[in-house]
Amino acid sequence: MIAAVITGGPGIDCDVLREIAGSSDIIYCADSGADTAVRAGIPVTKVFGDMDSISSETLEYLKRNNIPLEIYPEDKDLTDTEICIREIPEDAEIMLIMSLTGRIDHVLTNLDLAMRLHGEGRDITATDGVTDVFFLKGDDMIGVTGLIDPVGLSVSLISPDEKDIARGASCEGLYYPFENADIPYGTGHFNSNSIAPGCDAFKVSIKEGKLMVFVTLKGL
Repeated sequence: MIAAVITGGPGIDCDVLREIAGSSDIIYCADSGADTAVRAGIPVTKVFGDMDSISSETLEYLKRNNIPLEIYPEDKDLTDTEICIREIPEDAEIMLIMSLTGRIDHVLTNLDLAMRLHGEGRDITATDGVTDVFFLKGDDMIGVTGLIDPVGLSVSLISPDEKDIARGASCEGLYYPFENADIPYGTGHFNSNSIAPGCDAFKVSIKEGKLMVFVTLKGL
């Protein structure tokens, strides 16, 4: 099962959103994520949240089309995004469609949430349609294949936890190779790598720690 979770915020590519939605079994929206879904013409399964940021037009559309709303009080311990994800079966693949611009506190919170959930065994990837974010923890590996325009892509590796940095990192298919490397916290040394010439895929692995891998367009 593939579950798409759409959050609020600017900069989400509606064309990519429609493509992801087309292969998703369920589509949950966190509050104003429904604005993006409705604007893109996405068939929403259910909307969760306190409804403090969703537009009145979208709310009326949802009610008119009998799309379920699960409304929570504004004073709560969980974010709307986490509420959505808790409703998804544990064996489902989660595509977290989120803004990577706009309010930086929301961006960092959602990335931290995805990192924690991956560490708990959830299969989760984040994207805004331009930048994809992959999460690794412990003895872990990602493989990205079928890249359409590998020459135009940038790959950055970031250790998000000072106390649990990525160790024993290795790669295949990247222009600047590394093997059994440690990726320190708070450094840009592993930013802006490229896909190796002639490759349309790459792999990154670690032996321990936590790692976020960002794949995005050069020149942004």
